[in-house]
Amino acid sequence: MTRIIKKIASLGLSVALIFALLVVNAPTGILAEPADGAITVTDGEDKIYTDKSKTYIDAETDVFVDAKQDVEYYVLSAGYVDVYYDGGDEAPLGSYFSEPFVNGAWVSTVVGDFANAPKTLLVDDMKVTSPLPAVGQSFELRVAAVKGGADTAVYGHQFIGEGHILTAKFDTDNNKVVTTLDTYSNSTVSGMFIIGIYKDGKLVYIAVSDEFTADSNTAAFADFPVDLSKYPPSGHEYKAFCWNPGFIPLAPAVGVN
Repeated sequence: MTRIIKKIASLGLSVALIFALLVVNAPTGILAEPADGAITVTDGEDKIYTDKSKTYIDAETDVFVDAKQDVEYYVLSAGYVDVYYDGGDEAPLGSYFSEPFVNGAWVSTVVGDFANAPKTLLVDDMKVTSPLPAVGQSFELRVAAVKGGADTAVYGHQFIGEGHILTAKFDTDNNKVVTTLDTYSNSTVSGMFIIGIYKDGKLVYIAVSDEFTADSNTAAFADFPVDLSKYPPSGHEYKAFCWNPGFIPLAPAVGVN
């Protein structure tokens, strides 16, 4: 049996209501014709921000909803449910799914009590501004289309702060330092890890990893074997660095925990 999992934003929904909402594609005709079955959001020109997708940004970003006649559009700040596919990587059964989703795919966003959900009506230029989130954090845009009181279509897009997060930690059981770079970017990135060990402010040891390539779906990591008896953490300062091939830092240096 196909399963789904749900992430609820702010306003709680009862289990009964959630399952009632999940029949929107069933052939029973219990809901009105969609006000706007394919909400389109652009940068005001040619770039389209796809529904149920994400974009990495490095600055505050304006987007625009393409309005259709006699349809009202609202930005939701709560009161919606994100639905994700939770099953095997094959074509799922059931009319709710329109394509073969892989496990974890974002299927849809549905609204609970729309009348009481916190929302803002879009007017005039139909512009929504995404603030710049911290690296790896997201601003989640949800837009509902309403016509004649029916709110049957919800658009969702995540704007994520672009950049990289470097972490490093000791593996004392195996005498090594493990470094990891999580990448939040629309493109791939290449680089190398560096470990420096300092004693009384002086560099006493340095090691450089092989070059790696990573993207938003795959974190990069490297292990650095270190003789912790020779360089005990209690008397030395360990720092981790991550630079691109041009020796420009990809992320701020961090201490090793």
